Amino acid sequence: MSRVQPSESPRRLQLLVGVLAAVIGLAGMSRAQAAVDLRSIDPELATLPFGKDIAAIELWVGKRLDRAAAGGLARAVDVKERARLRADRDRELEAMRLGEQVFDGRKTGLEFSIVAGEFGVGTGESLVQHKEGEETHYFFLRDGKVWKYLRVLSPAPTYLGRMASFQKALGEPSGLADESDGDGGRRLVSTTWRKGPHDLRLVNRRIIYGADVFVIEDQVIATELAEARKKAGQKGSSKDGSLDSYLLDDPFTYGAPPLPPPEPAPNAKVPPRKR
Repeated sequence: MSRVQPSESPRRLQLLVGVLAAVIGLAGMSRAQAAVDLRSIDPELATLPFGKDIAAIELWVGKRLDRAAAGGLARAVDVKERARLRADRDRELEAMRLGEQVFDGRKTGLEFSIVAGEFGVGTGESLVQHKEGEETHYFFLRDGKVWKYLRVLSPAPTYLGRMASFQKALGEPSGLADESDGDGGRRLVSTTWRKGPHDLRLVNRRIIYGADVFVIEDQVIATELAEARKKAGQKGSSKDGSLDSYLLDDPFTYGAPPLPPPEPAPNAKVPPRKR
């Protein structure tokens, strides 16, 4: 996978941005107009518990559960039904907390998942997750404090269409990344924005996982962990490569298998094999 930054490969960047601008009509947008506003994507993204512990994650998720359950509580006919709904909510939060995955070298099942490449081993990292309808929230922790948030998004027709809606909210991206489409062309797979101390990424993970992911991460901690992983001989985040990009960049593993060599004609002389 290759990254296209504003300072490099100007022709490729021009082509990619031109496509995006045509899709959403933002070719003349200035940086002043392109102010990042997370609330336009999800009002609660602005209150993500960065730098806080699992208890703060529970509060954040709990508010979402309360909002989703408000209708059911309003329709509950008696005290017992309301108590049952609240108990279900508490059990869901407890399961999330107890399900924390610590990346200390033991297999977690996440090494070959949609979040593969987003964490390191033996660097004080862990993760908790919460399933919400068609979407899943992942909270990445370092030494028990949240530093990265990843959401597996609900289905959408195309990555470019979703990227267009995000660009309307977030403004001009600071970086684009593309990779081989397996057919001689290129596919846009990642778009990056910056908001204060955070990097925001919209990543196309459709080839393997059939979904897009949205990532918000602390820039300083991301850099520190990248160095720690490098010292430990590990790969960086999914921006540096993934199963998706491996399959896309290797034509023998993308799409249909290669055709077998043609059979020799019936009377054709077959050259002797070298011994």
